[in-house]
Amino acid sequence: MLVEKYKGKIKFYEILNEPNCFLKGNEYLKVLTRTSRLIRRLDPKAAIIGGSVVNAPRKDLWNATMSAPPGTFDFFSYHPYRFGLSNPERENES
Repeated sequence: MLVEKYKGKIKFYEILNEPNCFLKGNEYLKVLTRTSRLIRRLDPKAAIIGGSVVNAPRKDLWNATMSAPPGTFDFFSYHPYRFGLSNPERENES
């Protein structure tokens, strides 16, 4: 298992990348809670990142993730792509 092999070497585990593109909220919640439980058991010092959503209008995934039991994840990740729009953090750079 990946967690056993890299215990102590990987500090952060992201539970799926952009799951709102292919899972319903309740489906992701099952994956998140089961995977988190396993990681916590095998590598209790590791941090778990939930969400990892792309900026799609999917409140069901947000609501399901936020309903996870306390301690299921440590961080929530959001990918704010701008799709063809300039990056406002770089607009003043020359």
